[in-house]
Amino acid sequence: MKRTVVVLLLGTLLSFTEGTARAQSTPVAPTTPTAATTAPVPAAVPAALPPQAEPSLPFRLGLFFSKAFGQSGNLAQGPAPAAVGLDIAIGLGHNVRYHLGIANQWESRAGYSAKGFRLDLVSLGFPILIVNDRIVIHIEPIARIIRGEILFPAGTGSGALFRVESGFAVAITAAMAHWFVAIEPLSIDFRSFTADTRGDGRTETGYSSLWWYQITAGREF
Repeated sequence: MKRTVVVLLLGTLLSFTEGTARAQSTPVAPTTPTAATTAPVPAAVPAALPPQAEPSLPFRLGLFFSKAFGQSGNLAQGPAPAAVGLDIAIGLGHNVRYHLGIANQWESRAGYSAKGFRLDLVSLGFPILIVNDRIVIHIEPIARIIRGEILFPAGTGSGALFRVESGFAVAITAAMAHWFVAIEPLSIDFRSFTADTRGDGRTETGYSSLWWYQITAGREF
């Protein structure tokens, strides 16, 4: 009986020893990474930058000379005038420029002369960019909505001439290093009102056209 129990214990121990050795000798299959574990982490998408607004047109301060070389109509009184003055240009956004003109105006002919002031109250320019390099060139159509004149004829004592005009022009401007030159080879004004306070006074309405050329030079800020 004791021999039988010993044999059974030895057989059980032998079987356990063989199973352990077999398990240790069996190679373990490598674990294959799944797609979920190997997928790259997406990079963070940068936030979209807000669109940059186009810069406003620069402020301009210029000195101009203009001369009328032709006029016609029932209000074309006196000789063709000329003027020297200051042009103040303010950018209204990136495609509209407001012009304010203040000038000394005069006209003369044999036996007659008058001097006074000219004020361009409302003029709007619409620059069109042509060249954007070291020299910046624009073509600028200009609408002169209202222009006023007051002249004082010489040798007549008290009294003055008042005139109201409007018109349009086309300027070619070239700017470099904050300096600019603008040439208006042709502009036209339409005179619609005149008043003469000399003597008994006289007021007239009608239509006259005046043809001008102008050159302006100055600085941008």
